[in-house]
Amino acid sequence: MAWSGIDQEDASKTGKDATSSTNASRKSISVERPAVLLPLVTRLTRLTPPALSSGRRADYDAALSAIGFGRFHWWLLITIGWANAADAVELLCVSSLLPAAECDLHMTPEQKGYLSSSAFVGLMIGGYVWGGLGDAIGRKATLISALLFNALFGALSSVMQTYWPFLVCRFLSGVGVGGATPLVFSYFSEFSPKEYRGRMISFVSYFWIIGNVVVAAMAWIVIPRHIGYISSSFKYDSWRIFVLLSTMPSFLSGLALTRFPRSAQYLLSKGRNEEALEILRSVYRFNGGKVDDYPISRLEIVDCEESRNRSLLEVVVSVIRSTGQLFTTCLRPTLIMMGINFCIQFGYYGLWVWFPELFNRLEQYHEQYPGSSASVCSIIDAAVASNATDPCASAADVTAYQDEFIVAVAPMVLNVWTIVHMDRLGRKFFLVFGMCLSGVSVFLIYVVKESWQNLVLSCLFGSVSNLSFCAINCVSAELFPTHLRSTAIAVQMVVARVGAILGTSAFGQLLYINCAVPLLLVAGLLAGGGLLSLLLPNTTRVPLS
Repeated sequence: MAWSGIDQEDASKTGKDATSSTNASRKSISVERPAVLLPLVTRLTRLTPPALSSGRRADYDAALSAIGFGRFHWWLLITIGWANAADAVELLCVSSLLPAAECDLHMTPEQKGYLSSSAFVGLMIGGYVWGGLGDAIGRKATLISALLFNALFGALSSVMQTYWPFLVCRFLSGVGVGGATPLVFSYFSEFSPKEYRGRMISFVSYFWIIGNVVVAAMAWIVIPRHIGYISSSFKYDSWRIFVLLSTMPSFLSGLALTRFPRSAQYLLSKGRNEEALEILRSVYRFNGGKVDDYPISRLEIVDCEESRNRSLLEVVVSVIRSTGQLFTTCLRPTLIMMGINFCIQFGYYGLWVWFPELFNRLEQYHEQYPGSSASVCSIIDAAVASNATDPCASAADVTAYQDEFIVAVAPMVLNVWTIVHMDRLGRKFFLVFGMCLSGVSVFLIYVVKESWQNLVLSCLFGSVSNLSFCAINCVSAELFPTHLRSTAIAVQMVVARVGAILGTSAFGQLLYINCAVPLLLVAGLLAGGGLLSLLLPNTTRVPLS
């Protein structure tokens, strides 16, 4: 993809005169329309720029509307979507390898819980640190560094031969992808016209499901196979190859983002009006318009900070100051979003990360007792009572990975409906509907006794939970002002990761004590988070502040 004349990362353009700036914006840009732009997608979005009132001065949302939605946004959607998919790959990667790696790394049930939680601890720390830096020094560079950091330590973890070094590398890998997650939605939303922002952020969220499908497919294809290299002193078997392959979304999307510009709205918030306007003109040109026809010649600035190079101490102070401003100026919505994020992450990941383990136990039971039926909790409790929890006793079952793949694919259809109706039905509808129904499905998983019923309810759980995640991503990007947006999302991610850490740890520990307790706890929290969503303000089609 050629991207001439659009990467504005270097601030040295500030001193150029208007003539050279205009000439730069007229550089030839040649790109093929992505093959993935299906007619269905084009029909869903109806990407025709709305009419603007006459005049050459406009706020940022009007300037984005003048650009419309074209080739630039499709390329950005694909690239940023895979960056979001990296988050799903990171988390499901760990849960998928547990049945295969537990004997190789000599993991006890407690250590499996620590390994699952370590990724979330990394995600929590990375989300706050990199999210704050995104507000302090810019979205693009921070996002790229976070993605490549994730890829580096993910690849290193694949060669680690013992449990503790592997755990440390997975933690550091989580730090990287945790930093990318809040920046993905900040960066993308600041290039999306408000008329299409809900649907397009839903598209980005949809890549999380695609990431789930990709990693589940890789696990199914790679892990049960006897491939790789094994010697007396070094192993690089199939599950390690799977870990290496799981770094590709972060690595490739990080490289691709180097070809995109800085956030124009971020530059505008820093008082760099001409740089922001030049980026918008270049995007307009890339979308097929002529630069001379772009109707905006001046952007309105509400609040800005002086643009200059700052020391590390000043950056840290800026991050702390942004956090303080968030809790003083946006306290109520911040607390509500923290509660919602905690509930859904505790409930969703508490169960989702342990799905491969549960499927593996179910398949082993049905192989041992063909034709019989039992609830998942009765199977787990019976295994504990008989002390059948030896780390090497439960080899990875191919059918379990097949079930995992089916559950990962299930949300794809329902989430297309979400994309179509996100701006029609609104964010609150999907939050309340998705979280409450996911709570009901978890309760029914505890009740049913047939394996096919468990599979159907697991598919329902994954599908409706993802409706809520789409809505949360939209609200998080729209609810807070530009100068606090990345910090706000980062704070939400910290709380979300705390919920996920507690959820995976508590679920793993309680599962082998009394299976009913974690399932009913997850069901209650999900339903409670859905009801809490009723307190949120409406952000559908509201301009970014």
